[in-house]
Amino acid sequence: MAPQKDITMRTLDAAIEEVEGKIAEAKRIAGTIHTLARNLESLKRARSLLLGEPDESTPANDHPVKGGRPLSGSIGDRIMTILRQASKPMYISELLTRLTSQGVAVEMGSLSGILSAYVRKGWIARVKTGYYTMPRAKAEASPNGRPVHKSHS
Repeated sequence: MAPQKDITMRTLDAAIEEVEGKIAEAKRIAGTIHTLARNLESLKRARSLLLGEPDESTPANDHPVKGGRPLSGSIGDRIMTILRQASKPMYISELLTRLTSQGVAVEMGSLSGILSAYVRKGWIARVKTGYYTMPRAKAEASPNGRPVHKSHS
């Protein structure tokens, strides 16, 4: 190769490598921006739920309610069915995995918001951070405040 052509090739190769590096960095940043945007939306949904405002970013069929309970087939209904069938409290990521295996598309932030709302309504119970179960039946209280045990005769 002629010396001038060799210099031009090295310059082009260096320029190609530099641009490829910039593209890789831009893709990494774009992925970070996408994640940050999803996190921001999840935080906004959680804030709205805590304030009792309607969650307009979640489709209406995600957790519709009729008569104080989630409608059959909704995400909320499926969550409660999974918890009813569980032999122990379930961690939120396990719930997400079960919902996904049933073909339900829900993000962790949305699931967290639904679970928080259902805990506030008393439909489910949070036993410790991230763990959910169906609430235990409340014992009937006698006039002195002690539980009354019913006999099943």
